[in-house]
Amino acid sequence: GICHQMMQWVEEVTRASTGSSHDLLELYCGNGNFTLPLSGNFRTVVATEKNKLALSLAEESAQQIGATNLVFESLSAEEVVEKLRSS
Repeated sequence: GICHQMMQWVEEVTRASTGSSHDLLELYCGNGNFTLPLSGNFRTVVATEKNKLALSLAEESAQQIGATNLVFESLSAEEVVEKLRSS
């Protein structure tokens, strides 16, 4: 369906344009639907999500596939902006 097509397109576009020399900041990652497939295209992926259940599922899925370049944080977009401004 549409979700599969979107994921395939994003994975292809980021693979072609980044190699694995860039980092990704993903806001509101949910259960990692995009995070996990994209993790192979980036050096490090920082994924944020406020929903604790969704974040837990994303972390569990990352462990199951052996992804080691993912960092999950329970932050809103506003909190991310604050952190970026202060660093």
